[in-house]
Amino acid sequence: MTGSKENARRQVESWEEMELRHAAERREKLAELIGTMTSEGLQVLADLPIEATDIIAARVAAKHGVKLAVMRGPSRIKALVVARQEAFLVMSRAGLSSLEIGDYFDRDPSTIQHGIAEARARAEKAKMRVQVAIRLAGAA
Repeated sequence: MTGSKENARRQVESWEEMELRHAAERREKLAELIGTMTSEGLQVLADLPIEATDIIAARVAAKHGVKLAVMRGPSRIKALVVARQEAFLVMSRAGLSSLEIGDYFDRDPSTIQHGIAEARARAEKAKMRVQVAIRLAGAA
């Protein structure tokens, strides 16, 4: 693809599409590195959680309208914290451990556990609000 066509494609690419493309590029590079390391006789984990964490985090960031790099950063702005904690919860439900999630976000596993609890509480409150709205709509 020529340079101008590549630029045109990237201009119409959504943020989520770009994040997913970058995740795919990182997976390809990681696979290449693992292949090189394996051929050199080094022990490497074959089932690294990079793919799942990248995809989940990119989707949650896109849902919340925040940049993935900023969501993974140190900011404590409420919107970023909420997005980050939702990502913790989704990753946890996907089977990743607090240690794996913490490694991805550069946070302590206890911070991950706290974030998961906060995200669960928010999800439960939202569920209760929906149930109340449904009941009120049915009573009208």
